[in-house]
Amino acid sequence: MALNFKIFILIFTLNVLLTFSQTDKLFFKSGKLEKVTIQNINKHFVTYKASDSAKTLMHTDSKELLFIEKSNGYRHYFFSEKEHFLKDTNIKISNIISTRPLDIFGGRLLLEHEHYFASSKIGLVITGGITYDMLPGFGRRGRKRRGAMPQKNNASTRPNGIGFMAGIDLNFYIGKNSKKTFFIGPRLRYGIDKTILDVDAVTLQTQFGWRFGDMTKKGFLQFLSFGYGFVTVIDGQTRNLDRPIPWGSINYRVGFGW
Repeated sequence: MALNFKIFILIFTLNVLLTFSQTDKLFFKSGKLEKVTIQNINKHFVTYKASDSAKTLMHTDSKELLFIEKSNGYRHYFFSEKEHFLKDTNIKISNIISTRPLDIFGGRLLLEHEHYFASSKIGLVITGGITYDMLPGFGRRGRKRRGAMPQKNNASTRPNGIGFMAGIDLNFYIGKNSKKTFFIGPRLRYGIDKTILDVDAVTLQTQFGWRFGDMTKKGFLQFLSFGYGFVTVIDGQTRNLDRPIPWGSINYRVGFGW
């Protein structure tokens, strides 16, 4: 359990650092660079704060700027006096908070944070949540109580109650950022299954799927993906999963992007 807690703290810390490391940048024609938090862009001025916690709003003339780079990697360029402003029609969303509603019926309550890099072509997903026995008396734990399921000789005594699950995905989005975008990438999960197998396990899969929704404005998005890889049991009371075996998954999540 101490190892489980350390893994959870590591993933949580990574997520916090990722969230609070986002900054926008102003590139001036004079060569000066400023790291700020942009509030608004219009044809003549850019309004910003020195940091997220700053209360004072500042502004600069767009004629003094070469371009702006936002935290999600997209740039806004400024040109000649006749046409010195390029209207932002690019990606507005750089973060998504989502959940997997169908997993509730499988004994999992998960929350996921996806942050986009490289002009929103790469998404890093941090997953965390709890697991629980959705079908007490009917899963592997229930069959063990009735004496129908053989146990490993070296099996540990595992308590009832709530477990946890954590993981990380790296999604590579291919093609234009339209309302339906294909992605593919690795998916790693570690957690305690309480409903079906009653084991501590690690799964590593390659998943592919589609993101549905408009990335040019804040709002709700949906994801549907299919994964295939392997599962390895770290601790459990079954003799059948003590080595890596093929494992697949179907994943649906819905969330809000900003």
